[in-house]
Amino acid sequence: MCDDIIGIWSQLDLSYEYPFTKLEKKTMKDIKKMLQEDINPESIYKYGLYISTVVGSIKRMDLEKINQIYHELPIYSKKDIAITPNEIADSLKRKPGNYISEIINDIESLIINKKLSNTKKDLLKYIGDNYGNIQ
Repeated sequence: MCDDIIGIWSQLDLSYEYPFTKLEKKTMKDIKKMLQEDINPESIYKYGLYISTVVGSIKRMDLEKINQIYHELPIYSKKDIAITPNEIADSLKRKPGNYISEIINDIESLIINKKLSNTKKDLLKYIGDNYGNIQ
């Protein structure tokens, strides 16, 4: 049972002829996407607390558990990662390039799932061990 009006509208199969704002349309789209996924630390990180709790309500899940998972996330955005793209490039003795986004996505997922600590030391070690021979 969902008490949230956007959550209710998200469950209806409508053409978007109603006067929803861009934000409301995006929120409903994200709710529909998340409804197709499992609720876990990665999906809660990706969609945020509001959308996660709306989806949890629709799926009749324990909202306290979703709230707890959210508040135990080690990071809330890529900006929270303890290393910068330039530091990644410097550690690999390479010029910055597209390869950095692959590394950031990898370490972001590992940090969210608590498989890698978000400290500069641990991140540099992981990058050196796993990406040190990129050419």
